[in-house]
Amino acid sequence: MIKQFNEVNGLYIEKIVGQDRLAYAMSDTEDLYDLIEYAERGGYQGSVIKFYDFDNGNVYMPFEKKRDVIYGKSVYTDGFYYFLQADYGLKKVTLYKYFPETMLKAVAEFGMDEVNLYNLTIIGERCML
Repeated sequence: MIKQFNEVNGLYIEKIVGQDRLAYAMSDTEDLYDLIEYAERGGYQGSVIKFYDFDNGNVYMPFEKKRDVIYGKSVYTDGFYYFLQADYGLKKVTLYKYFPETMLKAVAEFGMDEVNLYNLTIIGERCML
């Protein structure tokens, strides 16, 4: 039987390792450190992160697109999905804990002067940066 997502928009969908329910996609392939270069050229258009549910076909977008905001890859650990959001306008990077339709919570926040955005990502089984 062929299942279909309720939204199809041509994004590359990547399964999240460690579980079988969700995949994610980002609206572009820029990295967090690219925000600095874009800021020097007048700013970044912004991106979105979407989660695709293999069980029911729903597509979830925790945040609307916002200028100078970019997202990092999602990981699954302890029953939740985690992802990074970098906001150049606010000069901060936020780690979010997420579960579609039930939880979206900021669990850590860092000033951009506290972290190096180059290759910043979530790794390991316990959400290490």
